Amino acid sequence: MADYEFLRIERHGAVTSLTLNRPQRRNALTHRMMLELEDAFVGVGRDGNCRVLVLRGAGGHFCAGGDLDAMADLPPLPASGADPLVPAYRQFGNALLALDGLPQATVAVVEGSTVGAGFGMACCSDAVILHHSARFGIPEPKVGFIPSQIIPFLVRRMGEGPVRDLAVTGCVIDAVEAHRLGVGRYLCATGDEVEATLRGLLDDILKMEPKALAVAKRLVMSCATKEDRVVMDEAAESLVGLLRRDVVWTQETQLYVHPRTVVIPRTGSGFIRDLEGSPTGDLASSDEDVMYGTEAAHRRMVRYGVPDTLASALSIVSGVPPTMAVEAG
Repeated sequence: MADYEFLRIERHGAVTSLTLNRPQRRNALTHRMMLELEDAFVGVGRDGNCRVLVLRGAGGHFCAGGDLDAMADLPPLPASGADPLVPAYRQFGNALLALDGLPQATVAVVEGSTVGAGFGMACCSDAVILHHSARFGIPEPKVGFIPSQIIPFLVRRMGEGPVRDLAVTGCVIDAVEAHRLGVGRYLCATGDEVEATLRGLLDDILKMEPKALAVAKRLVMSCATKEDRVVMDEAAESLVGLLRRDVVWTQETQLYVHPRTVVIPRTGSGFIRDLEGSPTGDLASSDEDVMYGTEAAHRRMVRYGVPDTLASALSIVSGVPPTMAVEAG
């Protein structure tokens, strides 16, 4: 990941934290910051080791929209041709699209000023944690301009009615009202509660299988722009693709290997059991024993006397070293 002047990026395992780092201006955006954000979001989307992006602001504020001083410093209007400012401001829309379309889960931790561009980034995130200090709005018309790139994302998040109200009144709403309108599901009174909520969300997200999460997220988002039948057709194809991916039969070990499931034929055993050894209902008469790619599964395989030749196949399933797969007991 590149070094940025106004963004701080940290990696903790599969979690990438991106912090807007211009606290002296409440993280208000300059054009340089907009370019950095687009580059960072595109980079996260290409990072196969990242499973979650956490987006937040430094200094007690998420983002106070565009920097008015920077916006007032206009280049001269050319004598002919297109105004160079148009693509410059349109570029932030590309940054928002990159954030909105990330295949990974995104979590925005929102506190303090969250207006204009900050409001838009929150509405492009999958999950939003609201600190009680958060304040939202699109007050740009008060000073003679508009929130040009964020409007589609606000409307999709809250619906047309509330956004029309905010657009014509310039009102700033608090975290409680933002929670009521659906900007974020998690309303926290203290910083400690915010961090505890974030830890819980990350724990839940990291339990998800990454490819399935990305497909589910894409399908949910497609409902806003595609007909129901198209979404359902794509969902059926996606489900079958997920079920069939990377399934391998190895003749030597008589083992089906799938990224999350191991199926071991046990002729005559007459049962299928879950990780803890409990029968799985209607499938209890099957001649296969299904176990998932975890250490618990490996321990059960050892108890059943699965031969050492399975070690390499087991390590494929969940990354547990072959020695652990064989020796766990």
